[in-house]
Amino acid sequence: MRIPTPLSGEPEYEVAKKVTPRMINMIVPIVLLIGLSFFFMYKTGGGGAEKSFMEALADADSMLSIVYAIFITLVVSMSMYWVQHIGTPTNMMKPFLVGAKGMLYAAMIQVSAWSIGAICKDLGTAGYIVNAVKGIMSPLLLPLVVFLISAFILT
Repeated sequence: MRIPTPLSGEPEYEVAKKVTPRMINMIVPIVLLIGLSFFFMYKTGGGGAEKSFMEALADADSMLSIVYAIFITLVVSMSMYWVQHIGTPTNMMKPFLVGAKGMLYAAMIQVSAWSIGAICKDLGTAGYIVNAVKGIMSPLLLPLVVFLISAFILT
């Protein structure tokens, strides 16, 4: 039995037949997703009279903002396609689930990277490494050495 993966070939869902392609069906979701992402980052970062736009973005809860933006974009996109008779909500859920399953791996890697980054920051790993190699090699060579060690670990 072949286990399908996101990049293993043909999708497991049907593409709508006899649908007139419209540019708005691509542009609206993209613009909405980007615009809502910035809007919610501004709002979760405390944007308003007391903070500038850049300060609000710097203090934003970007994960929550992107989740809000994706959910609203998904609802609006599916509503647009349903109104245009491109598909029913039931038909549109299968491609959504296939895409979400494909994104699960990327999300797990991202969460792992954040976790490892937080642990390294709490332990002071950067300062430790700098002090450990201070007399042995130039700090300019450290990225090259880390890259080479990583390359040998992966092979």
